[in-house]
Amino acid sequence: MQNASNLTAAGLLKGHSGTVYSVSYSPDGLSLVSAGADKTARVWNVVAGQATTTYTAHSDVVGNAVFSPDGQLIASGGVDSDVHLWNAANGQTAAVLKGHTGFISGLAFSSDGSTLASSGSDKTIRFWNVKTGEMTGNLHGHSKTVYKIAFSPDGKRLASGSADRTIHLWDVTTQLTTLILRGHSNEITTIAFSPDGKMLASGGQDKTVRLWDVTDGHTLATLTDFKDVIYGVAFTPDSKLLATSSADGTIQIWDIGSTTKSLVTLTVGPAGTAATLLAFNPAGTQLASGSSEGTITLWTSP
Repeated sequence: MQNASNLTAAGLLKGHSGTVYSVSYSPDGLSLVSAGADKTARVWNVVAGQATTTYTAHSDVVGNAVFSPDGQLIASGGVDSDVHLWNAANGQTAAVLKGHTGFISGLAFSSDGSTLASSGSDKTIRFWNVKTGEMTGNLHGHSKTVYKIAFSPDGKRLASGSADRTIHLWDVTTQLTTLILRGHSNEITTIAFSPDGKMLASGGQDKTVRLWDVTDGHTLATLTDFKDVIYGVAFTPDSKLLATSSADGTIQIWDIGSTTKSLVTLTVGPAGTAATLLAFNPAGTQLASGSSEGTITLWTSP
């Protein structure tokens, strides 16, 4: 993103009838999938600004939805405890993965697309073989809800952020914890690896965002200029900028090299509107953010 200080709302996607809990771009950046409180996940053409597919197979709130690395499949999960794999083009269900005993809030594909990880209120992280639907791992280590998970760019590690105030780094092969990051004073609601694989960002109910060195787990920086819970963190593809979203209704863009003050603060809607998860497109030229108003804003810089 060449000029983050000039970000403006270039598009507004409307269709969900409740809070949008997650947004995720397709690998080509032309599509976006969103998950909502209205029990649907929707695929959007971000150029036309129109929904192309509405997935209605979940029986309750859909808390997360993500594209597979090849863009062919979408994984979604939520309050009904099932992980659905479905065709991104036509919305047809490919598989329903059963095993979790609580709501699902975390979903992540490995970089090669062969493994899907899921997490939720049953305090576990599950690994699934995408091709066969078989559960290949059931990771225990957190004492409370595991809200979000993220694979490292090289696929060798998985990070998990939990309501127990810790982040675990797991070895994907051995399925064992290799590092536990401590520092947040309340529940951790969101995490993201930097694309260069060197850092992890996390945010939570303590109204802070932390940057961590994933080699030894020490804190690189703590961002504190927030008035409410942090719902989203996302790096630009070059790992130089970080976007954060908060229940206070703001999105802030931070220069990783200078974290004392954000470069810009954006407002997602009327007073009382929360900014939920957010994501950069693969090119880093557009930022999408969900909201409690049921809308998705597309931000670009001229």
